[in-house]
Amino acid sequence: MAIEFPCRYCQAIIRVPDSAKGGKGRCPKCAMRITVPSKSQPLHTEAPQQVELFKQEDEPVTLQAAEDEPDTDGPIVFAEAPPELTHSEQQFPPPSETVSDRLGKLPVETPPRARAITRRPEKKKKPNPLAKGIGFTLLAVALIAAGIYAFSLSMSTKITGRVSAQTAESLDLPPVVIRKSHFKLPSEFVDEALSQLEQNPVPLNSQMMQIRLKGSTEGLAVSLDAGEQARFYRVELDELPTLKKYLSHQLLNLEEKRFSQITTSATAFLETYSKVIAKETSAQSITVFRDSMAIPALVQGLGFELVAQHARTLYRCVYQDREGGYYFLLPPGVTDFKIVGQTHADGQAPVPLEIEVHVDGSISPLPSLQKPDTENSPPTDSDEKKAPSEKLTSE
Repeated sequence: MAIEFPCRYCQAIIRVPDSAKGGKGRCPKCAMRITVPSKSQPLHTEAPQQVELFKQEDEPVTLQAAEDEPDTDGPIVFAEAPPELTHSEQQFPPPSETVSDRLGKLPVETPPRARAITRRPEKKKKPNPLAKGIGFTLLAVALIAAGIYAFSLSMSTKITGRVSAQTAESLDLPPVVIRKSHFKLPSEFVDEALSQLEQNPVPLNSQMMQIRLKGSTEGLAVSLDAGEQARFYRVELDELPTLKKYLSHQLLNLEEKRFSQITTSATAFLETYSKVIAKETSAQSITVFRDSMAIPALVQGLGFELVAQHARTLYRCVYQDREGGYYFLLPPGVTDFKIVGQTHADGQAPVPLEIEVHVDGSISPLPSLQKPDTENSPPTDSDEKKAPSEKLTSE
């Protein structure tokens, strides 16, 4: 007796011998894995498609075991008569061909293999030379700005105070020598010009001052005396605390500025003097060197920047001694005046100073006025190589 049952997937009616009950195989129509029940199962009322398991009698068809699990019982062989129901549209393979050979293996979708996520090593970025250059530029600008700010702070504090002054009608002040090394000309030319100036000194006189330029073996000697309408007024300023603090930071800069002007003007003076001797220009062209060369040579760094203010008139500082005295030539009879920082042609006033001065006596004889003032001469090239502290101490 045969067992009939429908395929649970495609509902095709399958008929197998009793000996196949409990066996496993694949449906001959849809190739899905099925299990043979122990007895026949109810069939649908409609005539479903039947699958004939045998083409000829006595030739068994092997029901293929499921591919996804091993068949422990081996292949199922049906030796009984083939089923009576046939599928009208399906041609079955010859007896020697199994159902699985005809259907082939069903495609099995396998999940994609997970790809290993590998992290590429980050490439080290090469430094950008342009960005590096911009960084250095910004740093330099910041440093310059900081310097300017610090300088402005030091300049914003105005130096004020009140001091006394002494006066004298005339003084025998030691001359100051501009050494040969400051004349940037051939040595033969300098020696010849200084020799002529030694024999024929050049006077630069006015109603307020008398200056004489005389050549010597050391260089050009500059001497000073009061004019007919002026008197000497001597003031000591170095003891003012705020001024001492200012000079500790700025004196070297002031002295370098004065030195540069003297070197430039002294060279131009010898050239102009030679043209006057050769009658190539007038003697009047030498007078400009009183303010540009002679007076800067008679003072030092701070005196180069100071002027006395009296009755809306400014009078330059014309001399400095080693005792800290600053000399001004003002009209006789002045009892009070101010000392302020000089404003240059470019509008700059490097020294923020305003000192009230009261005249209360006469100038006493000073040791430095009894001998030539070689210490007040502009520094030579060898002096420039000294440490700033040594240079300032000698002054």
